[in-house]
Amino acid sequence: MDIGLKRANRRFGGRRWNVVWPASFAIEGQIFPCTILDLSTTGARIEGYGLRAVSSATVLECEKFGALVTRVKWVRGGKAGLRFERPAAEIMGILHNVVPGMGRREAPPPAQPKRTAFGRRRLARAA
Repeated sequence: MDIGLKRANRRFGGRRWNVVWPASFAIEGQIFPCTILDLSTTGARIEGYGLRAVSSATVLECEKFGALVTRVKWVRGGKAGLRFERPAAEIMGILHNVVPGMGRREAPPPAQPKRTAFGRRRLARAA
């Protein structure tokens, strides 16, 4: 179930880092154990029982980074997508020390090979 998003605009893009970390998720005063499957600077994907779509702010807590306020964006089966309430720059500051590879610069694009000329080659005529 998607909450407040049209189908075409569900993915926010950005790189995701796969992690498998135990965590807890608080929904309306109830705390459920869950597993964080991946993280990005904008949100997380979690797996667990008792997840449900709510429109109020929720809390994702993990011993690696502490507690972060989130909003549930979608729930399907036993998985849910969460969006962090803090700006991406703040999230990067919190997570870059605990997520392997997060915050490193992306590799530069590979150099383009030199294009070869196709067709007949014109030779200089001797005069």
